[in-house]
Amino acid sequence: MASAGSIIAIKKLGSVAFLLMRVVAGPNCLERPKGGMMLQEFASVLGIAGLVNPFALVIGAYMGWRCDQAGKFLVVGFAAAALSLMLDGGLRALGLPSFWEVDAGAVALFPARFIGGLGVGLVARGIFSLKCKG
Repeated sequence: MASAGSIIAIKKLGSVAFLLMRVVAGPNCLERPKGGMMLQEFASVLGIAGLVNPFALVIGAYMGWRCDQAGKFLVVGFAAAALSLMLDGGLRALGLPSFWEVDAGAVALFPARFIGGLGVGLVARGIFSLKCKG
């Protein structure tokens, strides 16, 4: 059983953590998101910021075109997602305007860009192999 002193210490620690969170994240950090927030983030992940991101598609297509083994297609998807996120973040850090609205974070966008880059890489490799045969 916890003593009264340890319970008070835990409550004080929780209060300090709460105050630090308010200072770092701002006064509105504990507000609940609006009702449509989840839907907006999902649309962003499936839209041009995520699944059909031009950076990821171009990187995936180029690397898929050059890919010579089936096992390397996972590298194509990973590289397309990682490089497109780095390029997008770098452009934003420089203050250049973005052509798409991003409502989700990098952790949410990575799997969508991985799938997009992998899919385009597979299609590009299929086109290349058909071109070489014919």
